[in-house]
Amino acid sequence: MKWNDKQEEYAVIPGVVQGKKTGEIAIALLGIDLQSSGEHCQTEFLCKYGVISQGNSDLPKALSGEITARYLPYDYCYTADIPGDIHVSKHRLPEGIKEILQTFQEHTAELLYNGNSDMDMKR
Repeated sequence: MKWNDKQEEYAVIPGVVQGKKTGEIAIALLGIDLQSSGEHCQTEFLCKYGVISQGNSDLPKALSGEITARYLPYDYCYTADIPGDIHVSKHRLPEGIKEILQTFQEHTAELLYNGNSDMDMKR
């Protein structure tokens, strides 16, 4: 998957995070600032409790503590290639993240644009 619209200032991209201390992996929505070489500025963890925003002060302490204990600090990577991103090196990712991203790419539908308003999906 390739991110092609460079005119956007901010994007939320699906990704994978892995806790550096625990090795636990989570799927996440990663907010990035496209105007600053792909600066990662927001994380929404997709977990058994639903979508949990990192740093949300309204979370119950037990839930916030569980997210912190399992995942913080973490390595991360997007499912899309972000042109100009200097913060993620796909060559230096933990093996768990590499495996999830490879599996993701093998099961992603490819959108094809035919030069008109018709969009086709191909697997």
